[in-house]
Amino acid sequence: MHQPTPVLQLLEDAAPSVGRVGLKLIRTLRVGYPGSLLSGPAELAARANVPPRTLDDLAVAAGFRDFAEAQHQARAALDRELRTPDARYSARLTGRAQGRPASLLDRIAEQDCANVTSTLRTLAAGGSLKLAAEALVGARRRYLVADRKSYAYAHLLGTDLQSLLRNVVVIDGLVNRPLDVIPDAAAGDVAVCFSLRRYATAALSTTRFLRAAGVTVVGFTDDARSELAGLADIVLVVETTSQSFVDSPTAVASAVHALATLAAAQTRGARSRLAQRDDLARKLDVYQETASLTAAEPATPNLGRREQR
Repeated sequence: MHQPTPVLQLLEDAAPSVGRVGLKLIRTLRVGYPGSLLSGPAELAARANVPPRTLDDLAVAAGFRDFAEAQHQARAALDRELRTPDARYSARLTGRAQGRPASLLDRIAEQDCANVTSTLRTLAAGGSLKLAAEALVGARRRYLVADRKSYAYAHLLGTDLQSLLRNVVVIDGLVNRPLDVIPDAAAGDVAVCFSLRRYATAALSTTRFLRAAGVTVVGFTDDARSELAGLADIVLVVETTSQSFVDSPTAVASAVHALATLAAAQTRGARSRLAQRDDLARKLDVYQETASLTAAEPATPNLGRREQR
């Protein structure tokens, strides 16, 4: 029986501050220790029956940057304690489901899959993604607001929505500046705003002005306690837990894709508009076309040729 490492002790001391979910997680960590502490985050959260975010909340309460850092320090402590390679391997194996890969890329893939599944299931169960799509389709004008790294998500959503809907404006601070856009904003418009850690102030300032103008705000954020969540009429919380030194973008991009897809499904004439855009893109030679199907290839339903982006 291994004695608890300082990391486990710190987590146990911090558990009461996280609440019942923190105590449930600690009880799970004690089973099969030390291997349990080295389990994949998604696997550990599922075993403890707690939200994946609980792992990071507990780690932060214990003084770590996130749960990945706590695991890193625990792994280093166990390596010092367990002298032989066989002993270190056995310790890891006890906390690993049979066949679970151990490489960094595999851990990233596992975490991102868990993020996407958790995010989309939660948004679907709460109905917020469907409400956001309905708001976009029924709006007079649509503004997409983000800054710094989060601007990539606004640009991605804007590119897809502009294929379906008119009056879609991505506020980029250059061509479409908040100073030029906000005076025209009014009730009946919708703004999709992105604010993810570390919460850029410019995007939040623009969102506050749009809300004051009567615009319906849809907020993409990674924390239900963030300022954007308090400003938004419809809140879309995305999971960004990561095995990396940066927060994961995968679930954010997936939720953006899902929102655009739901909007397309509810937009009258979307199929015809997409076909017209494809035809115009071919005439203007905008994109490089894929190779034509050969006679030997099986026929596929004619769903319209899509643009190559």
